[in-house]
Amino acid sequence: MTREKTGRGILMLLMMVVVLSFGAGMVFAADPVSKDNASEALSLADVQTGLQYQAHVSQQGWQNPIPFAKQDQGDVFAGTSGKGLAIEALRIQQDSNKLNPAQLGIQYEAHVAQRGWLAPVSSADTNGMAGTVGQKLAVQAVRMKLTGTEASRFHLYYRVHVQNYGWLDWACDGENAGTTGFDLRVEAIQIKMLAADSHFVGSTVRPYVDASKLNNGSVRYAAHVQQAGWQNAVQDGATAGTEGRSLRLEAVRMNAQAANLPPGIKITYRGHVQNSGWQAWKSDGQTAGTVGRGLRLEALQAKLTGPMAARYNLYYRAHVAYYGWLDWTAGGKTAGTTGLAYPMEAIQVTLREKSQGAPGATAMPSVDAAQVAAGTQVNYRAHVSGIGWQSRIANGRMAGTTGQKRAVEAIDLNLSGVVRASSVHYRMHVQKIGWQGWKSNGQIAGTTGRSLRGEALQIKLSGTAAALFDVYYRVHAQNVGWLGWAKNGQEAGTSGGSLRMEAFEVRLVRKGSRAPGSTARPYVKMVPKSPKAFGWMPVSPTCICVDRPHQTLKAYVNGREILSTPVITGRPGMSTPAGNYKIRAKQSPSVLIGPGYRSYVRYWMPFIRNSIGIHDASWQDAKGYGGNAYLIGRGSHGCVNTPLWAVKKVYRTFPVGTPVYVR
Repeated sequence: MTREKTGRGILMLLMMVVVLSFGAGMVFAADPVSKDNASEALSLADVQTGLQYQAHVSQQGWQNPIPFAKQDQGDVFAGTSGKGLAIEALRIQQDSNKLNPAQLGIQYEAHVAQRGWLAPVSSADTNGMAGTVGQKLAVQAVRMKLTGTEASRFHLYYRVHVQNYGWLDWACDGENAGTTGFDLRVEAIQIKMLAADSHFVGSTVRPYVDASKLNNGSVRYAAHVQQAGWQNAVQDGATAGTEGRSLRLEAVRMNAQAANLPPGIKITYRGHVQNSGWQAWKSDGQTAGTVGRGLRLEALQAKLTGPMAARYNLYYRAHVAYYGWLDWTAGGKTAGTTGLAYPMEAIQVTLREKSQGAPGATAMPSVDAAQVAAGTQVNYRAHVSGIGWQSRIANGRMAGTTGQKRAVEAIDLNLSGVVRASSVHYRMHVQKIGWQGWKSNGQIAGTTGRSLRGEALQIKLSGTAAALFDVYYRVHAQNVGWLGWAKNGQEAGTSGGSLRMEAFEVRLVRKGSRAPGSTARPYVKMVPKSPKAFGWMPVSPTCICVDRPHQTLKAYVNGREILSTPVITGRPGMSTPAGNYKIRAKQSPSVLIGPGYRSYVRYWMPFIRNSIGIHDASWQDAKGYGGNAYLIGRGSHGCVNTPLWAVKKVYRTFPVGTPVYVR
């Protein structure tokens, strides 16, 4: 019994061993190594063999597919470059016999013009595509990512070639590639698959540009200021430079290197510099202007280059001496002044979408000398006896009246237009008062309510206006009519004759240009024929006047008395002849020869032939000149005996031909 039981036990044990061995053999046989089994790890070669991509291009249609296996064979891409053609659709296809979608696939989508982001599609979808066909709508951006159980073992890289930009950087695993908000087409695309643990060679800094993410802080700029040097850079419309300190800008620099700007974008700029004019264009933080030379920066131009210029404006404005802040400008136009020698003192710069418009007024971003000349005028009006104030007029029109025997009693003037830091100054010669003090910029010269006639006026400019213009003016005087044109502070009208000023005209003329008319005799200063009885008469404003009854000689230059001296004229029976003469000659020294005398003189100026003239008389010096000396034996033979100091000044001041009036 025991031996029999033992035998059966051994047999059963052997049978169990056989069964277990057979069962184990069936399991291994049912699990052979297969690429279709989801539990087996994929190689990069497996993935590259099972994927390809192709583009639908405007005017061309579908191009031939590009296998992922060719990703390392040079510069392979789908689409075109340099032809201006848009990718309208993208297709990524997967061979399911070679690459199980459950293990690895690609989900991709496109941002299309006028449509935005379309629904994602899968590489496993044989007929799938991202984009449109037959609608002429460009793809503007793409994004794609890996799916499946093996997705974490790989990275998907892709980049696009965009209109105006060229190739952007590489995107990876679901990131956007391309642009949105610019309406720029994608023209080409590259896709690469890499193992997760491999090193990717290529830039991934900026694969995508979103217009909505750009902001004003993208532009940085700095100013070099008189006495201070380079200031810290500022951005986003902040002020570079100073205000209210009268410190000139000497240089500026700008750049557009902030991370939120599109790649390749540039700001170019240049300065208008004292004594030099416009410099060459600068960029990328280079210096526009000068450093260490003490030269003022007078104006600035700046502009954008690259893709951003189509959608954005770079606005800038200048703070200028005498003007303050001028208005904003863009697109390479001038901010500041030219031809006026005014320094810029500060700038502001900002970047804005064109749809936003300018950050402020744009009417007057710059001023140049020609603009000032064209836009500036002198305005004036007259207060007329019996009428009162007339309406204000400008630039050469007549203020006052003619033919009505009315006097101009008061005037006021001002400047208008683009000229700054300028004034017009004026004064009147008034009955019973004479020359008043100077007035300016709308103040009243003359009188009102007192019935006092105006007789003459003077007008002059200061500041920028004086550098750019000559101011001409003329007077219509009682009994005389229109006198010649005076300019820049000269006297116009009459004085000393009780003649009313009846009208006047004023004109601004570019500096150095011709006068608007004759400049002969703009001012008439009256001198008496005799002390009481014979009234007054006009004379040349530059002349020598001999008053026999008062035994005086007075000299005038442009109506202004420069000399008055007592003299001794001809004695009774040989009196100095009255009349209007001219200096005929000048001689120094000279010897005067006559009946019974021979006299040495230092200065000799004959005005009647070579016999009667003006000269010094050393023999008269001891007893002096003037009074009644000519009546009591000290009178001359007809000449005008003059103190040496006075005749010397007359000789040196007045040329041959100067009028001599003897009364």
